[in-house]
Amino acid sequence: MCSYGKESLGRLAIALGGSVIVPNLPSTIFNFLDHEDWQIHYSVVTAIGVISEGCSKVVIHAVGQLSMHMSLQFQEPYHQLVLPDLIAVLDDFDNPRLQLNSYVA
Repeated sequence: MCSYGKESLGRLAIALGGSVIVPNLPSTIFNFLDHEDWQIHYSVVTAIGVISEGCSKVVIHAVGQLSMHMSLQFQEPYHQLVLPDLIAVLDDFDNPRLQLNSYVA
């Protein structure tokens, strides 16, 4: 993914916010996580990372999707980094939808 594309995607995520970005991700980006072509797979993971910088809901949703689609490559190496933050979100009673996404992830 070129730097211009990454910057544009990041700005789009920040401008639109999670309420627009999150509902459209499963039908577009996450369908390509299991793609055989490494370049497409790399682009998807990069795009998720770029989008997640602008939206906390995307981060939690992305963690859930990465855990499901790339369990061996994601869960074992990163569980000690990710779980404390997901548990902290569970205590955020002002954002019940975010809590639910954290629980599912």
